[in-house]
Amino acid sequence: MTSRTLFANVFRFLFLVLIQVLVLRRLALEWAGFPYVNALVYPLFLMLLPITLPRWGQFLLAFILGISVDLFYDSPGIHASAAVFTIYLRPYILRWLEPRGGYNLNHIPAKSWLGYGWFFRYSASLLFFHCLFYFSVEAFNFANIGGTLLRILTGFFFSLIGIWIIVMIFNPKE
Repeated sequence: MTSRTLFANVFRFLFLVLIQVLVLRRLALEWAGFPYVNALVYPLFLMLLPITLPRWGQFLLAFILGISVDLFYDSPGIHASAAVFTIYLRPYILRWLEPRGGYNLNHIPAKSWLGYGWFFRYSASLLFFHCLFYFSVEAFNFANIGGTLLRILTGFFFSLIGIWIIVMIFNPKE
């Protein structure tokens, strides 16, 4: 990993955590009358990790990312467990969506290298599983399964919009 890639990932980590805890956390709190609005953009960091990063490094970064968000949300390990689950699924999603010629191992899995359609399927797949795991663990019961499903769907929708806004503005290439 070059120093430029390392710097880009450190900046991306800090930027996404700050957006999540300073902006999106307040948004969810202010709309408490409708508790189903909850956007999670920090999984974008996990989506844009280099393909060549060792698995142990991916799991470590996912855990650190999740715990960082958990510290601000006062949620004991929910974000960390969802981030680790997301990074666990990442190679399966990458294998499922692998282009015919394979991946260029010098690039990150981003729209700038693989196109809009590919990145939409990739980000939507990982984000859906992240939201499914996160909101299921957060509810931790089946008493209000309809409310949990509504939170999963609305969280997924608003999170996907937020991630795509960030991707369109910053267009990550490394």
